[in-house]
Amino acid sequence: MDFGAARGGKTPFEIYKTELRPLIARGNLYHVTERPDGVRWDGIEYASPELDKGVLFAFRGTTDVDDIFLNSKGLLRKSDMNLHLKMAAENRSH
Repeated sequence: MDFGAARGGKTPFEIYKTELRPLIARGNLYHVTERPDGVRWDGIEYASPELDKGVLFAFRGTTDVDDIFLNSKGLLRKSDMNLHLKMAAENRSH
């Protein structure tokens, strides 16, 4: 999926400036996993009830585990949430 096309053709930097930066500046920060150790997955969420938006970041450590289940801590559960998933391609040598 072309993430830029999915977000109106915006570049990643434009998405950061217009969508992510306001959430990071005015939103609440939640750690949705245990504290990072460089091995396991790390998850953080910024959520703003004022903006009615949130973003959840998942960072993979050196683990070989491909799956992670994260619960939102800051967003109200809605039946019409939109989810945009962007996975960075990575070259792993084991």
